[in-house]
Amino acid sequence: MSPRQSMLMAIVLINVAALTACSTVRVDSVEPGIELESLTIQPSGLEINLLVENRNDQPILLQATALELSLDDRVILDLTAPLNLQIGPRGRESLVLTTTPKPGGQQALEAIEQSAAYRMVGRLEFESLRTYRLEQEGFLHPVPGQPGRYR
Repeated sequence: MSPRQSMLMAIVLINVAALTACSTVRVDSVEPGIELESLTIQPSGLEINLLVENRNDQPILLQATALELSLDDRVILDLTAPLNLQIGPRGRESLVLTTTPKPGGQQALEAIEQSAAYRMVGRLEFESLRTYRLEQEGFLHPVPGQPGRYR
C-alpha cells in the first residue's frame, strides 16, 4: 500500500470512528412519572405530597407545576407553583406543596369514610422548556390513626 493510500485509509477510519462515536450519544426523553403519595389537611391548608420520577439517564430540573385535583368530579384544589427541583438520572424525589383548598374542598376530604375517586390533571415544566401533561385517576382513602391524612 502506498503512503497516499495509507493516509486516505487512516482518514476514512478516523471519520468512521467519529461518526460512530456521535451516533452512540443519545439523550432519552422519556416522560417523567408522577404519583399522588398523600394529601393532608394542615392548619396552613392542604398539603399535597407527590412523588416525581425521572425515567431518563440524564438529570432533569423541574421548574414549575400546575395541578388540579378533583374528588368525585368536584375540584378541591388547584395550584400553580414555581419550583427548582433537580432529579438525578433514574431518580425519584418527593415534592410537598401546600395550597389553600377550593371552597368546600376540605369538607369534601373530611367526608370520605372509606374511599373516594380522585382525578389529578396538570402539567410539569422542565428546564429544557418541555412541558408534560399529566393525568391520573385513582382512589383516596383515609389513613388509619392519622386524622386528616389521605392516600
